Amino acid sequence: MLHISRSAEQVQVGAPGVRRPPSPNTAVIGMVLYNHADRLPEAIESILCQTHQDVRLVLVDDESADETPAICERYQALDDRVTYLRNAQRRGMIGNWRWALRAATQLYPEAPFYAWASDHDMLHPRWLESCVHTLQAHPDAVLVYPRRVALDADDLWRGTNRDGYFGWTFETEGVRNPLERMDRGVHGMSAGSMVYGLFRAAVLDPAMLNYVYLPDRLFLSRLALAGEFWQVHEAHYYRRWGGAVTLERQFRGMFPGASQAPRYLGLPWWLTHAGVLFRDLVLQGRGRPRVGRALALAGTLTYLVSTAHYFTQRTVSAKTHLWGRQLRGKLKELRGLRNTLIKRLRARFAPRPNPAR
Repeated sequence: MLHISRSAEQVQVGAPGVRRPPSPNTAVIGMVLYNHADRLPEAIESILCQTHQDVRLVLVDDESADETPAICERYQALDDRVTYLRNAQRRGMIGNWRWALRAATQLYPEAPFYAWASDHDMLHPRWLESCVHTLQAHPDAVLVYPRRVALDADDLWRGTNRDGYFGWTFETEGVRNPLERMDRGVHGMSAGSMVYGLFRAAVLDPAMLNYVYLPDRLFLSRLALAGEFWQVHEAHYYRRWGGAVTLERQFRGMFPGASQAPRYLGLPWWLTHAGVLFRDLVLQGRGRPRVGRALALAGTLTYLVSTAHYFTQRTVSAKTHLWGRQLRGKLKELRGLRNTLIKRLRARFAPRPNPAR
């Protein structure tokens, strides 16, 4: 049983509990909160009104200075699926995401599914039903997410296609080679939307979230080594666009109150990402048993080469009118080297057929 305190730091196992216990179909959603009281009721209601009612909502407030605490306390009193936790001091973006996962795991250790949620986005009523069904039907999947609708500050759809929502699609359904999944992810993911999908809780660890620029890209690239990403081809996620994502904005979100970034953030972000993968998965072996050290080393090399090639290609495309044929020739050489290396790594870690089948 669990004791739940108003302070997030004091959540602990062992004392009398007051919350509804989980079932084999339970999904726990950790909603990270910071000063979005104007949108918060809509966000909470969209989760509590899901057609899949077996959900627990853990609200983790990073010291909001608006009406967020009062709203959360009201919902906690109204619905026994809701737990409200408030940090004693600001943790910042990564710290709060880590704590939301850790608190949810402590409160509901047997729940098989987990998701992060934003305090200003909304979910379609069938979001959870469709994601849970997909994860249950496909044991190789570790993450499921729907297509998205992007909303501007006035709740008007922005950037939509003829179908009425973003045409972005990406998944690694049926891709058994972990290095191919990672390589495809580098080129095709929309990390800021996918990270709000539904995860298989067993593959998650708070330490997978790192204090780096574009942390969601690194997190999802690492997760791609562990399993497949599936997409629900219906628009079940309504994402409010908060402006362009800049490194300065990410720095302020990760390190609230800090005046200077750590030195390692001065390196190219993709190089920092590769360093984190090497440290965590190769040196420390944190990906085991799903991701052994040999696969982790190949994954680090795949990520480094694929990311460098992808973003070099994008830069060249933007500057072709300045540099011309010579630059395109160098890019072609880089693409050839990248393809050779990726092909060899994939062959080394290709799944072998099961003779028993």
